[in-house]
Amino acid sequence: MLVRHFHLNPARHTPQIFLKLADSFDNTKLWLLAGGAAAYATVRLAEAYGLWRERRWAEWLGCIGAAFYIPLEYRHFVAHPGLVSTIILGTNIIIVIYLAYCLWKGRAGKAPEKSPDGTGNSVRGPDG
Repeated sequence: MLVRHFHLNPARHTPQIFLKLADSFDNTKLWLLAGGAAAYATVRLAEAYGLWRERRWAEWLGCIGAAFYIPLEYRHFVAHPGLVSTIILGTNIIIVIYLAYCLWKGRAGKAPEKSPDGTGNSVRGPDG
């Protein structure tokens, strides 16, 4: 129906992908696909909530999530080298490096202040 709806030629390569995929789909694969999509959406929703609330774990989740796509983009780059693939892969690598740098820099910048006795424990005076 999808191929017919978009007036695609079923003998061409791209519509054949959809047709073969539809033929091999069964109930189990559909549930696995739906479960994977729900899990992905849940992780992204948690990340969005954490970033909104300025939580450090959400920053790490965002960095790891962006790094997750690098092997997939690299595989696509190897299969279809070109300007667009190079730009997409390079941009994502730069973004992941920048996010990791910011996380590393943020960790170093949030070190606890040393107390006068050198233990790192805060010592409050009579004024609080």
